[in-house]
Amino acid sequence: MQAILTPGRRRSPFSLSEFFSTGTRLFSPLFFFIAPLNSSEIRGFASFWNNSALSASNSHLILIIIAVLAVGLIECVRLRAVHFVLGRTRRRLADCEERLALVAQATNDVIWDWDLETDRRCWNGFQDLLQASPQESNPHAQRWSERLHPHDRKSVLAAIGASLDCGDGAWSCEYRFLQRDGSYAHILDRGSILRDAMGRPIRMVGSMMDITRRILAEQELQRLTGRVIEAQELERGRVARELHDGVNQLLSAAKFRVRLLEAKLAAADPNLFEHATRAGELLSDAIQEVRAISHNLRPSELDDLGLLPALRGACDEFFERTGIAIELVDEAIPEVLPPEIELTVYRVVQEGLMNVEKHAKASLVHVRLAQENRELGVSIADNGRGWPPHKDSGQSERTGLGLANMKERAAFLGGTVSVANRPGDGVEVVMRLPIGGIAKDPKIL
Repeated sequence: MQAILTPGRRRSPFSLSEFFSTGTRLFSPLFFFIAPLNSSEIRGFASFWNNSALSASNSHLILIIIAVLAVGLIECVRLRAVHFVLGRTRRRLADCEERLALVAQATNDVIWDWDLETDRRCWNGFQDLLQASPQESNPHAQRWSERLHPHDRKSVLAAIGASLDCGDGAWSCEYRFLQRDGSYAHILDRGSILRDAMGRPIRMVGSMMDITRRILAEQELQRLTGRVIEAQELERGRVARELHDGVNQLLSAAKFRVRLLEAKLAAADPNLFEHATRAGELLSDAIQEVRAISHNLRPSELDDLGLLPALRGACDEFFERTGIAIELVDEAIPEVLPPEIELTVYRVVQEGLMNVEKHAKASLVHVRLAQENRELGVSIADNGRGWPPHKDSGQSERTGLGLANMKERAAFLGGTVSVANRPGDGVEVVMRLPIGGIAKDPKIL
C-alpha cells in the first residue's frame, strides 16, 4: 500500500469526489433507500482519496473499488426496496384483518375459512358468537362436527358432502351448535366452494350466523298461533251448541205453531193459509241453514263417530251442494287418532273443498288419506283450471287466507302443507302430519 501511495507519482485521472458528485445527481432518487450510508464519512473518504497520488498503472484498483461500491449500493437499494414492500404489505394485511374483524362484529357472524386439503379451519369471532373457550378459538374441523347436535350432525355432514361432490358453488344449512354453557345455539351456516382447474373442491369460505333469537321468536309465534286456533275451536263449539240447542229449538217450535195455524186456516181463510204455508217453508229453510252453520262450525260426527265418518258426511254434502264428483280414499290410517289431528285434518279438507267450489271449475275431486311411515298424509286434488301464473315471474302465486290457515294449523302440530299447481290441469294440496299428537319441531329444544 506504501508503494501505491508513494509521492511523486502522477495523479490518477479519476477523482472520487467527482464520482460521488456525479452519482449524487444520477442516483438522487434512490437516496431514500440508502439512508444507512453516512454522507460525512463518504466525503471524508473522497477527500482522502483525492489527496492521495495514485498511479495510472494501478487504475484498475480504482475500478475494482468502484465496482464494489456499486455492488454495495445496489444491494443496499434492493434491501431497502424489499423492506419498503414488506412494510407496505404488512400495513395492507393489517387493514384487511381490521376490516374483516369489523365486518364480523357488525354482522354478528363467525367468518370461517376451510382448507379442504389439510382439513384445517380458521375462524374469526368464534369465541364471542358461540361462547367457546379460548382454546377453541381456531378449532379443527373434527372438533366443529363433534359440537353439532346429535340429531343434526348426520344431515349437516351429508349436505356438505353432497355439495362438494355434485359441483355446487355454494352450501347452506341450519343446525344446532353446542356452546360452552351446555346450551345449543341455532346457526345458519353458508359457504362458498372454491375449486381448482379440474373442478375439485380445495377450499370453502363462509359465515356462521346466530339465528337463535329468530328461531325463538318463530316458536313463540307458533305457540301464539296454536292458542288462537284453540280459542277459535272452543268458540266454534260454543256457537255451534248455542245454535243447535237454542236457535234451532226456537225455530222448530215456531214451525210447529205455524203448522197448527195452517190446519185452522185451511178452510177458514185461504189467503191466510197460503201465507202460513209460506211462513212454514221459510222456517224450514231457516232450520236447515242453522243446522248447516252449526255443522260447519263443529260437526257432531267428528266428536261422536270419528274422522272418517265426518269426512264422508262432508264429501256427501259437497256433492249435493255443488254437483262435483268426489272420491274419498283412506289407506290403512289408524282408527283412533288424537283429537287435535282429527280436527286439523277435517278443517284442512273442509277448506280445500271450499277452495275447489269457489275457484277450481273442476268436475272431479280426489281426497286421499294414507299413513306413510310415521306420518299421516292428506291430499286434496282436483282436475280444474289451476292457478294462473303470476304475471311477472311466470310462477303460480296464491296467498289466500284459506291456504295460510291450512299451513298454520299444520305447523302447530309439527306438520307441513305444500301445493302443487298445474295450470289447466288442477291443483293438489298435500298435508303431512306426524302421528302421535302434537309434535315438537325437531329444531325446538
